[in-house]
Amino acid sequence: MAMRERIRAYMKKISAYNRISHSDEIGRRYFAMNAFDGILTTLGILFGSYAGNIREPHVVFITGMGAAVAMGVSGFWGAYETERAERSRDLKELEDATLRSLADTEISRAGDFAVWTASIIDGVSPFAAAMLVIFPFFLPLSIERMYLSATVLAFLSLAALGAYLGSLSKKSMTKGALKMVLAGVISAAISVLLIGKAV
Repeated sequence: MAMRERIRAYMKKISAYNRISHSDEIGRRYFAMNAFDGILTTLGILFGSYAGNIREPHVVFITGMGAAVAMGVSGFWGAYETERAERSRDLKELEDATLRSLADTEISRAGDFAVWTASIIDGVSPFAAAMLVIFPFFLPLSIERMYLSATVLAFLSLAALGAYLGSLSKKSMTKGALKMVLAGVISAAISVLLIGKAV
């Protein structure tokens, strides 16, 4: 019973922090933006590798994983520094307006919560999206099926992300999905053209 009460109190606090800092809205934006980056970057690696005639699965997997790690670290670090600077400025302006320190208050704690929430989402979303796309290169498949499976996963992920954004904006989910898929097609085409000319 005590554990249930602690969980309920914790969830109530999280809800209050969300209400004060609007971290749920920020988290949704970071998730969509960075998952899109992760998928599109990995899609470029896929088509670039295919056009470059790379037939060793571990090469594609390691390249994709390296990009995923770099995007994850970059996303976390960039979001943390950016959000911390923005929240510190907002808190300072509020302190100037109220003529009192707001350190160690619910407002400052809500700001810290928003910083960490945004940073974690910004770091995890591109990493997870990229790893999802290159996962077939970890499976016992032929190299052609690895490329095909990864490409299908990439475009399905883009379509799902577009539909999600369409539902958030209360617009057409189909149009949202098609826009994201179009971005993937353009990215893949540019990768093939550039790498194809280079090899």
